[in-house]
Amino acid sequence: MTKNIIQFASLIVMALILTLAIPVSTLAQGKKGDDEIKSLVNRIDALEKKVKEQDTIIANLNNKLDKINNPILAIPNIQDWNNLPKGSKPFQFNGQTYYMVPIKSSTDVK
Repeated sequence: MTKNIIQFASLIVMALILTLAIPVSTLAQGKKGDDEIKSLVNRIDALEKKVKEQDTIIANLNNKLDKINNPILAIPNIQDWNNLPKGSKPFQFNGQTYYMVPIKSSTDVK
C-alpha cells in the first residue's frame, strides 16, 4: 500500500516538474518565436499585395487581348472570295478550304 502511495506521489511530482519546465523553456524561446511570426506575417502581406498587382496586370492584358482583332480568326464573307490578295493559294485541311496569304506582295516572292 505504501509502495503505491510512493509511486503515485512520485508521478505527481514528475508531472509538476514537467508542467513547470515546459513553459519556462517556451518563454525563453518566445521572443524568437514572436519575431518569426512577425516576419511571416510581413511576408504574407507582401505576397498578398503582389498577387493583387499580378491580378490587375492579368485583367489588363485580358482586356487588351479582347480588343485585338485577330486576323487568323477572321473569316472572309462570300463576297470577298473574289477579292483575295494576289499570291493567295487555297489548300484543304480537315475538309475546309483555307487560303495561304503571303506576307509580301506576289512580285516580291521568288
